[in-house]
Amino acid sequence: MPDMKKKSYRTSATMLAGVLVLALVGVGNLQGDDGPSAPKPVFTDPIVGQWNCPIPPAGGAPGFIVIKNIHVGGTESEIDNAVPPSQESPTVGTWTKTGHLAYTQNAYQMSWDASGNFIGTWNYTGSMTVSSALNKLNIQGLATLFDANANVLTSFPFTASCTRLLRLNSI
Repeated sequence: MPDMKKKSYRTSATMLAGVLVLALVGVGNLQGDDGPSAPKPVFTDPIVGQWNCPIPPAGGAPGFIVIKNIHVGGTESEIDNAVPPSQESPTVGTWTKTGHLAYTQNAYQMSWDASGNFIGTWNYTGSMTVSSALNKLNIQGLATLFDANANVLTSFPFTASCTRLLRLNSI
């Protein structure tokens, strides 16, 4: 084969390989590779588990107890004994890791008065820190109650010092 034809075939093959590489990169991007900024699922973390959280009196509310369940994947749920169950929903929300044993939360709970009239939605935000022994959870938060029109009815800081609930072995 003359040298001119060899160079032409080599150039064509190189260009074709380059086009194929670019096409494959493009397909990879179309398949959901969102890069490093996309949230990743959480499969395990020291904060995951159940916590017993005494909440001291704050903002005119009496003290009460919260059982907080922090789930794998970044969600949380809780129940409490603040008022009769007919006057509030369970609390649901999300947690995010912000550093070593440091987290934030953003949770919501609906409230009704004793007659069954909707009062509003509580939003609980703030920082959470797990102790190095992994058995204590400290929360510094802000509780804000919004009415149905998103007007703030009340807002106040709160704290909680929680202990991890351990599974009791059956006899």
